[in-house]
Amino acid sequence: MYGGSAADRFDKRRILVYTNAAQMVLALVLAVLVMTGRIQIWHVIVLAAFLGVCIAFEMPAISALVPELVHHDEIGAAVALDRSVFHGSRLIGPSLAGQLVTRWGAASAIFGNAISFLGLIIAILTLPPRPRGTKEEEEQRKSGIMDGFRYVKSDRIMILMIALIALTTVFVFPVLSVMLPLTFETFCTSALIEWAT
Repeated sequence: MYGGSAADRFDKRRILVYTNAAQMVLALVLAVLVMTGRIQIWHVIVLAAFLGVCIAFEMPAISALVPELVHHDEIGAAVALDRSVFHGSRLIGPSLAGQLVTRWGAASAIFGNAISFLGLIIAILTLPPRPRGTKEEEEQRKSGIMDGFRYVKSDRIMILMIALIALTTVFVFPVLSVMLPLTFETFCTSALIEWAT
């Protein structure tokens, strides 16, 4: 909720640069801990908590940025393209991570993840700033969290959509992001063993 309010009030590009830089640092810390063999469960919990805070500010900002980059009649296509890239990367990323884990160990996949943030940060820095809207539009941007609650409460379909997104975020995406690389690693290992025998 605070992430959505910040995306309305502040420059979305700056929010995205800061959150992606923070995620890159978190990934580097995790990679170093894994590489040196010092990783402990409390490290993972603390880093995951900070990552959750970053994502809470990143996702509303990036979702609200897409419509600002195109003309009004192109918003539907832009959102569809953005979502397809997002979900495509969630499928391709773990598969690549599985290959890196199989060849060079877990730390290599985490280092690869950290490096991937550089491209996104550079791309965001090349975007032009948002042109200022009318006085009414700028006042509307300053609306608070309670206005968002009132809007969602007034629309039953919106409540159901938020519930669906919450359920998939909690029960589906963690399984994909954790299990897919491990499954790929197990498949490659068993295939190598079978080939060697």
